[in-house]
Amino acid sequence: MKAQITFTRRLRRRNDERGATMILIAVGLSFMILAIAALAIDLVVLYSAHNDARLAADAAALAGAKAIANSGFTTDSTSVQWTTIGPIATNVAIAAAMHNKIGGQPIPQGNITVTYANTGTNTTNPQITVKIASSGVPAFFSRIWGNTSLPVGATSVAEVYNPGGSPTPQLPVQSQCVKPWLLPNLDLGNTGNTLFDPTTGVPTPGTYIIGNSYVLASSCGAGGCTSPSIPVAGGQYIPAQLTAPPASVVPPCAPDSCASEQNIAACSPQPISCSSASILQQVAIDTSSCGGNTYTYTGASCLIHSNSGTTGLGQGQDCMGSDSASCGAASAPPTVTQIFAGANNRLVADGINTGDLLSASDSLVTIPVFSYVIGSGPISPVNPVNVIGFLQAFITSVDTSGKVTIRLVNIAGCGSGVTGSPVQGDGISPVPVHLIGN
Repeated sequence: MKAQITFTRRLRRRNDERGATMILIAVGLSFMILAIAALAIDLVVLYSAHNDARLAADAAALAGAKAIANSGFTTDSTSVQWTTIGPIATNVAIAAAMHNKIGGQPIPQGNITVTYANTGTNTTNPQITVKIASSGVPAFFSRIWGNTSLPVGATSVAEVYNPGGSPTPQLPVQSQCVKPWLLPNLDLGNTGNTLFDPTTGVPTPGTYIIGNSYVLASSCGAGGCTSPSIPVAGGQYIPAQLTAPPASVVPPCAPDSCASEQNIAACSPQPISCSSASILQQVAIDTSSCGGNTYTYTGASCLIHSNSGTTGLGQGQDCMGSDSASCGAASAPPTVTQIFAGANNRLVADGINTGDLLSASDSLVTIPVFSYVIGSGPISPVNPVNVIGFLQAFITSVDTSGKVTIRLVNIAGCGSGVTGSPVQGDGISPVPVHLIGN
């Protein structure tokens, strides 16, 4: 009997020990599961935060590069100096970065670093690098290991590429959303010199001044143009026959069925490109009454958001450079192509203020330049014409006679001997920007 009692006690003790072991194993497995869950959840948080940082860095680098492209520095680094443009691009990049968040947390300005490369004189492809470091994304379950925050960051590099601004262009340029104003290859000041070298396609020094104001006038009468003999001088444009934009994208202020007017007010989907000075894209001249001056005034006024039935500065449109006072902004040097928001800018409804600095504007347009034969009298282009380059310009105002006042922003030629697929950045500018690293 005594032996039986002893055996029973031993069996109970063994079962108790076995139960305790199972409990310890269960507790250990639970801890491991919690640890794996903590790692998985925090890895997802870390991945999401890193993606936020990368997107913020990309947006900042592209915004800064766009500010450089819109400055004219890649075309004329003598008149538009880096000591002026660099701080502007930095401010734009920092502002763009701070409009983003990392893991729901604001990005402090001190955590944003902006540096540059290729910004010397006569450099046509400057680069901007934006580095963003987070103060730390709050950790969740991994706090049990003592981690209260997870460090994240990202770096992005963007390039401003202007093949037409270099003596040795590398790739052809392509522009979309060009406006239907064909300009002859003549100095806008009508001195008789060419904007582009007819042989090489490289911009001719001294025939343009970045930031200066020029007036573009139609060479056609109210009834349109007659082909093939069309008198044209420097600064005079011929209406181009381009593919009309879809009706869904044409703003209400351009209600007519005129393709020319709609291509001014909205974006033509027809891309214009060239592979070299010897392989030029041809564009037909609009010889219909649709090219009349009334349509130019209506379409351009609609494009730049100026008040209906009015002309001149300060009619609600965005402004640039020395015209900045008409936007309620501080005056800027005339060669600085900063863009300021006008009262009718569509972003005003989203919280920006009149006079705020912008990196883009509907008033910023691309205009094709065609080749021609210079004679003793007027220029007589054939139809269609060969496009040999592009101007990037900012429309400051338009009048009822079809005269468009612009400030020159950039100039890009087709070049000679270039090969490869055309470079196209945002689809509008002839000086595209693109990400090259992150």
